[in-house]
Amino acid sequence: MINGADIKVIFREEKFGGLLYNLSTSKYDYLDRENVDNALAKFAKNEIHIIKNKNISDCYLNAPVEIGIDITQNCNLSCEHCYKDSGVSLEGELSTQEIFKIIDEASEAGIFCFYISGGEATCRPDLFKIINYAHSKGINSLLTTNGVYGKEMWDKIISANLLRVQVSLDGPESIHDSIRGKGNFVKSVESIKYLNANKVSIRISCHLCEVNKESILEMVKLANSLGVGIKFSTIRPIGRQQNNSKLKMLSNLEFYKTVKKVLELKRGFPDIQITCDFDKLVAKELLLPLPTGGNNRCLAAEKTITIDSYGNIYPCSFFSPFPEFNAGNVKNNGFMEVWRNSKVIKKFRARKPSKDCEACKYFEKNCLGGCPAISYAIYKNLEVLDPTCPKSKMDC
Repeated sequence: MINGADIKVIFREEKFGGLLYNLSTSKYDYLDRENVDNALAKFAKNEIHIIKNKNISDCYLNAPVEIGIDITQNCNLSCEHCYKDSGVSLEGELSTQEIFKIIDEASEAGIFCFYISGGEATCRPDLFKIINYAHSKGINSLLTTNGVYGKEMWDKIISANLLRVQVSLDGPESIHDSIRGKGNFVKSVESIKYLNANKVSIRISCHLCEVNKESILEMVKLANSLGVGIKFSTIRPIGRQQNNSKLKMLSNLEFYKTVKKVLELKRGFPDIQITCDFDKLVAKELLLPLPTGGNNRCLAAEKTITIDSYGNIYPCSFFSPFPEFNAGNVKNNGFMEVWRNSKVIKKFRARKPSKDCEACKYFEKNCLGGCPAISYAIYKNLEVLDPTCPKSKMDC
């Protein structure tokens, strides 16, 4: 627990040195051993909270940095591509006190951030109790939402002191509403406008597929007009998407063309942040190096984990539809026991890069190897190349 009103930074010891988290900026830095003393010398002893965790032999971090927590399966929409098949909550979802217990454990372990989602997280009545309790323990939160609500919810979000709110928009009005329901585009845009006008950090999340692949420019223009960032990701072949032929995942060629277009738009719209899966690879932009022993692939189970609304723990949220990746339940022993000792987590960490990645000149320099959840969903194999990888089209 963080004790003392004077605390400004959290230093979490790691094998390579440690992580330094600044409570005022909500940013953290990886510190090599030789840099630790100089970094801590900038603060008085009473301004530093030090956390020591048991070393994890098969992971370069002794605890997650961030945790995804899907606090409810309930949702006010029934989107055609929902990978969680959200809709109605079943019995057994985590209680408020059980989530508070997760927060207590996270504070003890030095977790810096919660990614709060659902279902639709705003459908849960105690959402802001959860956010406020996490904040009181030194843990900030990001909220993923569909934005379909009104002023009462907007004002609660504004008061919640969130790091960021990510609002899902899957295309212009006609496309978005065909996926998420008539009238919902307007409601989501109204939420973005109101929250942004009240200084809430907003990012649009757009999942690309056959239906909306030609709408990228229009979506960037919309984000620019709203004054918010936008992130393009590929749709995952999981959940309801599998039964919807019109929401087909893009091929690697189509995705390569998409990323090229996004990179052009980044230059044309410099006032907003525009990101996309594989954008660093296609731009041949070097990844920021992790400390010695750092991971060289997707950071699921290495930097993050996800806890679903029933307390089940997965390497990341995209694996939650697959019961074979259920690594344990927080109601039994807490998430740190799973992080340290789960056979599922250990096996996941032991996976090897695909042979294509190992042979690729961009691997580890410009790319971490794509999404293993997509590979598993299609091939039932974690060690197969992500089929959306655009590398084969880059050198043609």
